[in-house]
Amino acid sequence: MVRVELQLKSDGSHLATARVTSLVAGCDRSAKAATYKDFACNLRVAAGDRVKVQAEGESLGGGSFSTAFIKNVRVFYDVVDSTGQSKILEE
Repeated sequence: MVRVELQLKSDGSHLATARVTSLVAGCDRSAKAATYKDFACNLRVAAGDRVKVQAEGESLGGGSFSTAFIKNVRVFYDVVDSTGQSKILEE
């Protein structure tokens, strides 16, 4: 499990969506504000998994989208084995 925290804003007139995904789970957060809003997502991950963060504006038709902005993306995690016990990594 990882926790992803980020800040998201739109152009103030349209919806902006932040999508956070791993190979096994995902979550979306949306905002319609011209100022940054704080969001968090707890995401299941597999061993060796990747975490992908993307922003998407609202469809305006004709292949055009409004602008979405993300900043201050942070990923928090603990290293554990399959039983949930803490694991110390050797160098």
